This record gives sequence, structure tokens and C-alpha cells, in this order.
Amino acid sequence: MQRNKQRDRAGWLLRLLSTCSLLFFAYANVAPAFLLAQEQDSTTNAQKPSKADLAEAYETRPLVLLPGQFSEEAKNNRYKLGHWATANLRVTATKSDTSGELHAYQVETNGIPSPVPGTRFHANSTRPASLPKGQQKNLEALVFLPKRTAEAKTSTVHVDITTAGGNRVVDANEPVLLLRPYQYHFLLLVRNNDEYGYVKFLNCVHLPTQGVFIPPPFYSVVYPSPEQPIPLSSNALAWTTIAYILWDQILPEEVSAEQSQALIDWLHFGGQLIISGPNSLEKLRGSPLEQYLPATVGDARNLVGKDFESFNRYWSTPLPNRPDSRRELLIPESAPMLGVELKLTERGSFLPGCENLVAESAVGRGRIVVTAFPLSEKRLQTWTGISNFFNGALLRRPARRFDRTDDSELSFRWLDDETSIFDPLLASTLRFTSRDLPTPGTLNPNRSSSVQADPFNQFDPYNRSSFSEEDEDRVEPKFLLANGPRNLAGNSWHYGGYEADPQSGVGGWNDEVGIAAAARESISLAAGITPPSSQFVLRMLGLYLLCLVPLNWLFFRLIGKVEWAWAAAPLIAIAGAVTIIRLASLDIGFVRSQSQIGLLEIPAGYQRGHLTEYTALYTSLSTEYQIAFDDATGLALPFAPKSPTGAELNQSLRPVYIERTRGNQLRDFLVQSNSTGMLHNENLLDLGGALQLSETAAEGTETKWELNNRSRIALLGAGVVYRTPEGNYRRCWLGELAAGSTAPLNFEEVSEPLLYKPWREETEYQSVDERCRNFWVSQFGNRGEVELAQLLEMPELKPKANQVVQFLERLLPGKQMTSNLLISFDQFKRVYIQLFRAVDKNRLGLGEIFTTLTSSLQLAPGEMRLIARTNDEIGQHQLTPAATQTSRSTIVLAHLKSVPFPLAQSDANDLVDFLGQSDLDQLRESKDENEDEKDK
Repeated sequence: MQRNKQRDRAGWLLRLLSTCSLLFFAYANVAPAFLLAQEQDSTTNAQKPSKADLAEAYETRPLVLLPGQFSEEAKNNRYKLGHWATANLRVTATKSDTSGELHAYQVETNGIPSPVPGTRFHANSTRPASLPKGQQKNLEALVFLPKRTAEAKTSTVHVDITTAGGNRVVDANEPVLLLRPYQYHFLLLVRNNDEYGYVKFLNCVHLPTQGVFIPPPFYSVVYPSPEQPIPLSSNALAWTTIAYILWDQILPEEVSAEQSQALIDWLHFGGQLIISGPNSLEKLRGSPLEQYLPATVGDARNLVGKDFESFNRYWSTPLPNRPDSRRELLIPESAPMLGVELKLTERGSFLPGCENLVAESAVGRGRIVVTAFPLSEKRLQTWTGISNFFNGALLRRPARRFDRTDDSELSFRWLDDETSIFDPLLASTLRFTSRDLPTPGTLNPNRSSSVQADPFNQFDPYNRSSFSEEDEDRVEPKFLLANGPRNLAGNSWHYGGYEADPQSGVGGWNDEVGIAAAARESISLAAGITPPSSQFVLRMLGLYLLCLVPLNWLFFRLIGKVEWAWAAAPLIAIAGAVTIIRLASLDIGFVRSQSQIGLLEIPAGYQRGHLTEYTALYTSLSTEYQIAFDDATGLALPFAPKSPTGAELNQSLRPVYIERTRGNQLRDFLVQSNSTGMLHNENLLDLGGALQLSETAAEGTETKWELNNRSRIALLGAGVVYRTPEGNYRRCWLGELAAGSTAPLNFEEVSEPLLYKPWREETEYQSVDERCRNFWVSQFGNRGEVELAQLLEMPELKPKANQVVQFLERLLPGKQMTSNLLISFDQFKRVYIQLFRAVDKNRLGLGEIFTTLTSSLQLAPGEMRLIARTNDEIGQHQLTPAATQTSRSTIVLAHLKSVPFPLAQSDANDLVDFLGQSDLDQLRESKDENEDEKDK
């Protein structure tokens, strides 16, 4: 006994000495490095230049969020929360060459970076910054402006340039005025800004002042700055705040190849381009835009009064109480207007009342409109009906009616729509289905927008300050408060089942509702690892015993050293354990697993698509992930594991870095051990060819079509739905459509409730809840719980009884797996998901996304779309480190025939009837008065 105690004391002493030795050696190795780092930090701090030195050594101009104005007086950026922006910083190193790294991100009022909603991360955009001495460099970085919980009028973007030595040679916070959800950018790409100064005065852009109340503008008008770059991002996913672009005399070569591609992408997803034809059409010949133009330019022509007869009948508003008399655009023969002949292309058509004068063409769900006369014409600007013409013909917004209320206040109403005049869906037609589709059942047919409580002077072009907080209490501009139903059936182009976000409007990054919510449900259920099957365990155990006993004994028996078999047994045990662990990790994704679900949206006749992917990353060890894109359109952010509530997380924020290189990448996305992290990424990718719809023949009055899959994607479970112009529903089930193949579209007429029946019969298109519920009800009816023994007796589960028990042990730790243990439907659903993944590790259910698409997205008369799925890896990006277990599935939404434009309509009357002068004159006078006040 005494000897044992002595042995124990010796053992403890030996362990103590070993621990001390380890600590000593660790300190010996770490301390010098730590002290050296401290010394280097002290040296660096001593060498840091002062602010005065930096101001002298580096000249910087105000940060510009594109599209923005580079002029010195336009220091305040206007942008929207929930959108990506390209930030442009102009820097000149005046004393020496400098290299470093640029960082840009949104910060809160206390200077802390704004978190990605619902996560513990903030997005820090970074890129290399090389500053040769004496050269002004335009440095651009993608910046995400997260939405906030509290109502905010302004935001701040922090930007700095830090050298390799840790010196911040540029350090600034730039203010951003926040556009409201119904406000968008109207960009003028024009040669002469003075010729288009009138645009910001149009009442379809900015309503005139009403007493002491200054109505907010619909659009923030942006003019280019002389001798500065074209204020456009090279990434169309940073164009989501732009509703319109007006183009006049800008040469195509002034726009970079990346900007041209972004312009065409933007058009296909709903952007609108207005071209002043006489000065621009000929210049666009040979440009990337040429194939999409509605008309080509013919001979020059002089336009006089008779050329505008039909135009005046349609677009000149009637005089009060004199419906036969109109405010016509008068062009005498003695002073003709210089114009051109418009020759329609195959895709072009003239607008109502604008024969030979204004043509338009559909480009995906967007459009291009071209005029035969210059939009800079002075007589056009002084014409009373110009705001009506812009609103209905060029901007294609709904027709309006002006009136006065019983309180003699001005009343503004849409002619055929009772929704608010500040409905975001009517301000822009840009739509991304993954961003703008609501969760089924949440679409609001009414839209009210109470805006009178906001001090909108910050949005006023001339910073007028006549509206005070005292005025706010007594002013009730009723013309802003319309809240009737939307005209959903009559205006599918603007509505179509989409809904605007309360902060970002339409086109903003969406992690909360619609497709994002559906994807979160799918990957949350599927995320994790699949335990090894009982067959795997038995196979490994049998192999181990075979090696340990008979083979081990036989080997040493043959060499005459049987006694060595005992010594080899521990070595075989260790080798067997390592092998089994290695094989188990490969079988179950012990190290990492990846579950990914996506939506690919393809505009009509276009070979590029918008891919949105949601990924759940499970890891058994803490891992930092990186996602790198092959092109510069890729965007990625952490994805909240549950719908963001906006509440601040009780954790310190970690940065994730969005690096701009040849292709964008997100790095330093940390997933803790034994947990699941989620990513949301999007990019615009080339599919190698379009899904081409073509007419083959006509039988009687019915057109026949065929579909050619020219893309590189193999489509599974494919079908086409079509709604005739008369409103009848038709369906064609294709099944598989391989890349490069062609299939005839043999439609059958069906009722609306049966439109998607073939998809719902396929397991992949059934939601998890739907599959589980059908399975449960078929066995147990409407019972809420069943005993484990009953569950294991189900024919489908009986062969997998051991796996079911293993899943339940993981799901219900500490519970005894007795036969009378009650299992609820929700618990069964988790087990069912794991079994489903074990059957096919490369397939995820698309039911949640399919249900969201078919329940929320409307099919308008004349519209045709394809819905399919693919298991191909179509995203052009690489996730590092790679997962050992991957599940991937993508639903494909292809618009074969886009939503037809609604009828372009003229206003019922004119605002001048109630103002006594034109809105242009009134706003110009306000500008002059404001400038006089400034001079005093």
C-alpha cells in the first residue's frame, strides 16, 4: 500500500514537472515573438504621420456612391438601405508612391460597423490600392448598406486606405442621405447638362410645393460631371436603385465593356432606357445596344405641326371645361423641329399617338424607348403637356388625374389605380424574383404610404427650408394619402405578384421573405451530417475482426512467429481505428457538409441569368470559409439562420471581407465547431446560350411553338405554363430537356387550380412538410403523436429501424428509446429529412421554393414561363475548403414570353389647371427665390 502511495506521488510529481516544462517551452517560443510584435507596434505608432502630414501628402475628393455626381458641390450621396453600391474614391498621392488596401463599410452613429441583419458579421469591402505619385486614381469598391431596425434619414459610409505598415493614409466618414422605398435614381447620360435641367422640375419627377409642404420627389436626378467617369457601376447588381436612364449624345466607347454588359443585364431585368434619337441613334450603331433597339435611324427630316397631329390628340391634355380644345405642341412650318426618320426593327413598335415619332421595344421585362425628335428641344420644354408625355410615354407610369379636395387641397390620383402615388412598385419596374417575391399569403392588395410625417427637405434639389416641425403638425396633405386597392389585374407589369420592402423598396437584397424564407426552411431541415448506416458499421466491424484475429494469426503462423501476433494486435487496433474514422468522415461528412439550394431566373431570349443560392455549411471543427467567383458580378453575405428581426446580437461583430479582384470573393466567414453557418450568394452568369422560343406553324388561329435549350444546363422535371391573351390557362409537360435539345410545346388547356399539377406529383417539387404530412396521414390519420413501436412498424421505415433510432437519439438526447416513447409529427419530420438525405445525398427538395413561386408569382395574359430543376453545378464560384458531403439542387425559372406592357395612357387633365402656372415655371421660380435668399 505504501509503495502504491509512493508510486502515485511520483506520478503526480512527474506530471507536474512535465506541465511546467511544456509551459516554459511555450513561453520561450511565444514570448520573443510577442515582445518583437510589441516592439514593432511601438515603432509603427511612433512613425505614424499626423493628420496634417496626411492632408498634405494625399489629396482626396468626396466619396461617391454610383450613380452619383462627381461635382464638388454634390458632396451628399443619396442611396437606399438594403442595396449594394459601388463606392468611388478619388485619391492622389502627392509626395511618394503608396500601396495599401482600401476598406469601405457602413457604420452606425457611434462609429461601429453595421451588422448584416440577423447575423454576428459585418461586411467590410476591400481591394488593393496602388497610388503612383501625382496621379489621381479612381478606386472602386462594392459596399453593402444593411437595413436598420430604427427609422433613419441618413447613413454613413466609412472609407480608409491602410498601408502594409498599418498607417491609415486616408480615413473618412462620408454622409449618405437615404432614399425612401419609393424613391429611385433617374440618371441622365447626356452631353450637355444645361439642356436637360428641366427634367428635375417635371411633376412626374417632383411634385410642386403645396403651401408650406414640400412633397418628396419620386426620383433623385443625377447629372454626369464633366471630365469625370461615367457614373455607373460595372456590376448590374449594384444598379438596383436606378429606375431610368436618359441617353443623349454619349458615345458607346465612353462606356466600358463591363458597364455595357451591366446595362444590358439591367434592361433584361426591368430597367428602362430613354434615347433621344436624332443625336444618339446613329452613334449607337455597332454598339452592344444595337440589337435591342426598337428602331434604326433613317434620313433627317423637318418636323412641323402636321407631324404632331396624332401626337397632340393623344398626349395633349384638354383645357378645363373645353374637352375639344387641347394644349398642343405647336411647331410652325417656318421654324421646324429637326428630327429623323425612325425605321422599326423586328422587335420595335410605335407608342399610341406617336406613329413615326416614338418607338419602344421590350428587352426582357425592361424596355428601350426612342424619340425621333430631340428631348433637349426648347419648345418641347415649354410645352405644358411635357410632364404628361414624360409620365405616360417615356416613363410608362400609369395615367393620372389632378383635382381638389373639399378642403381645397390638391388631389393626385392614378386614373385606373387607387393605390398610393408613392407605391414603390410603380416607381421602378426592375424585378428580381428571389428578392421581390413575398411569402405566400402576405401580398398586400392595398398600399398606403403615410409620408407627411417626414421632413423631406433633405431630398429637395434646392434645400428649401420652409417646412418646419410646427408646420408638420397642422399640414395634412391629403393628396399623399391614397390607400385604395391596387389594379393588380390591369397592371401586371408593375405588380405581377411582387411586393416592396418597407425600407429597400424593390430590387434590394432580401434575407427575410419569399424565396429567402423558403430556402431557409429547406436548408435548415437538410443541414447537418448523416450518421453512418448500420450496414457501414457492421461491414467495418467485420473487417476489423477479420484483420485482428484470423489474418493476424495466419500471417505470423506462416513466418513462424505466432507469439508476435500479441504484439501486433495493438498496432492493428490503432490502424483500424484511424481507417474507420477516415472512412466514416468520408461517408458522413464528419469534417464538413454543404447543403445548397438555389433559384436561377432567366429573362426571355437572354443567355445570361440571375443565380441566387443559399448554402448551409456544417462543420465539426471551427472553419473559415471563402467563396470566390469567376466574374465581378458575384456577391455573397452571411445568411441569417432565422428570419432577421433586426435585434442587436449580444455578440461582438466579426468582419467578413468582400474582396474585389478579377472576380469578387468573400473570405473569413467563420463557422464554429459542431454548428451550421449559412451563406447567401448571387451573381449574373453566362449560360452558354438562351432558352429560345420560336414559332413553328399556325393551325387555324392557334400558334405552335417549340423550345430549344441552347444553354449548357440539363433541365429535369421541366414544364411550360402559358396564359393566352384572352386569359385562358395552358400547360405543357416536357419532363427532361437536355442541353442542346429541342422540344415541341403541345399545350393542353387546364383550369387555374390544375395548372401546376404535374410538378406537384414529383417528389422534388413537394415541400418537406407536404411529403411528411402525406406520409404521416396515410399511416396515422390526424393523430398528433404515435408510439415509437408503431412508427418502426411502418413498411417504409421497418428496414431502416436502426437508422431511425439513431436519428431519434441525436434529436432527443437523454430519452430512452422505449417502444412506448411518444413521437410527434415535427420530430418525425426531422427523421424523415435525414432519411431522405441518406437516400440521395445530391438532391434537396425544392418544394418550399416551388410553392412560393406558384403561389405568389402571377401569370399575366400573354405571359409564358418554364419551370424546371437541375442538379448541375451551375454557379461559377468555388467554396474553400470543400465539403466532403454535398447536397445541391436548383430550380430554374425561365421567362419565355415576358409580361406585355400595359396601354400607355395620357393624363385626364393637367396640374396647371390648379396651379395657375405650369409646374416647371413654379419650381423654377422657387429655385430663383432660394438662390436670392442665399445671395442675401
